[in-house]
Amino acid sequence: MDFVVRKTIAPEFGKEILEDADSIARGLDYEDDVGIVKYVDGRKIGVYFIPFSLYLALKRNGMPTRHFGVMGLVQKGERYLMTIQAKRTVEPRGIGRVLDIPERKSISFQGFASEWEENPIESVYAELEEELGLENGDVTEAKREFIMKDDEILLAVLFRTELEEGVMQRLRSLAVDSWEAKEVMLMTKADAREFLKDSPLLAVFDRLVS
Repeated sequence: MDFVVRKTIAPEFGKEILEDADSIARGLDYEDDVGIVKYVDGRKIGVYFIPFSLYLALKRNGMPTRHFGVMGLVQKGERYLMTIQAKRTVEPRGIGRVLDIPERKSISFQGFASEWEENPIESVYAELEEELGLENGDVTEAKREFIMKDDEILLAVLFRTELEEGVMQRLRSLAVDSWEAKEVMLMTKADAREFLKDSPLLAVFDRLVS
């Protein structure tokens, strides 16, 4: 099913939530705006944007949140770009606990949607460049899928590229967020499916490559 994604106005949040978010923000290195799903009405998805600290405050206070994310899979010939996302440990003062994000197997890239001007596909291309160093002219878009989950909605895109593996690795090493991936590998379809066999992303991979 095709969906129409629209930007909408964020709801009002209580004083306690805003104060909690302000406290969290003082301990964060990352404070970009992130996309949150406000409604799903038939084929329409409404998304608003709030600072990352406010998103964390909502979660810490047990308020329901459903974020809007983007992800992509890059195909080179008969192989697919797979990653091992790096282990990251941060200790924001405002949260009061260590957030331990373990290594995990993933497709080419994934992240929160950044605010777009006209179309959410802009967020996909932004994440593609930030994590892999690839620009619009380096890839051809082959397929789009919306992945609907209880706690998130993902816009997933299959890209194809003619770039050589060595070029892709060099571009990735220069990307702003290259640190997010510990390892990047090209795999056949069978090897990629085996790689993701214990990951919920296997279903996403299969939808994109089917």
